[in-house]
Amino acid sequence: MQKKHFFYLKLLPFLALTLIIISSYPYLLKSYADFFSINNYSRGADAILILGGSADSRAKKSVELLNNDYAKKILITEPAAPIREYQEIWVSEFDNLRRILKYEKIPYEVVPNFNGGARSTFDEAKDLLKYLETTPLKKVIIVTDSFHTRRAKYAFDKVFIDSNCKTIIEIAGAKNDIYDETNWWKSERGLNAYVSEFFKYIIYITTNNGIEGVSAE
Repeated sequence: MQKKHFFYLKLLPFLALTLIIISSYPYLLKSYADFFSINNYSRGADAILILGGSADSRAKKSVELLNNDYAKKILITEPAAPIREYQEIWVSEFDNLRRILKYEKIPYEVVPNFNGGARSTFDEAKDLLKYLETTPLKKVIIVTDSFHTRRAKYAFDKVFIDSNCKTIIEIAGAKNDIYDETNWWKSERGLNAYVSEFFKYIIYITTNNGIEGVSAE
């Protein structure tokens, strides 16, 4: 009997640790998601640049910023075209974004791409840098999904650091109605976004050109 009691006493620390982990897992998962989220935007920007992907949430955030005098105009990026066979029927996030902005009666300008359309956040950063050569701006707010903000900041910092461009780049994260940092593990879309973002971020910081063919989402 004493040996049995001794065994239970030895097991208590492991049981306590297990209970602590189970009870704190929402905090740990939220802390993980918070790492990817950056919001450092402020009023006085010359433009808002909406990155490709998640047209509804990114447009909503951008219109909100524009209407609250954070910037003077909207810029959008030009994505790569769909597979040739489906070009006539394809409705892309780019098309949806333009429809939303038209619905909101918000004028916008497309940042041109000279390589068949942007395929990554690095491409979008390069496109903006090229655009700024002919259209100088003092400050631009980049709008993208919250989970993508840290990777977006890294890509733009990486592209701009070796240039002579003095434009200030700030980041604003767009929320959606399905998941955020506090509950992303409760939906498949949230799991896909935050789990894949870890690997995308690692690849971005270990390569010079990001992920070829991967969208900004």
